[in-house]
Amino acid sequence: MAENNSLAGIERLPRHEFDLDVEEQKQLQTQCEVEVQKVSQCSAASRQDGLFRLWINVWMICITTVKCLT
Repeated sequence: MAENNSLAGIERLPRHEFDLDVEEQKQLQTQCEVEVQKVSQCSAASRQDGLFRLWINVWMICITTVKCLT
């Protein structure tokens, strides 16, 4: 908008050109919510994967330790 304000007369866009209508706002809000949910699910899956890998590593250390002790 700062650039628009610096333009001369006919080149300048009216203020309403920068406003979103209600339907556009709702659509963008919905898209944002969907994207946030995708990221949250991906993050949760990554945490679960990390915990599973940690559990496998601990289990392998335990198995190896038991074999060494016997």
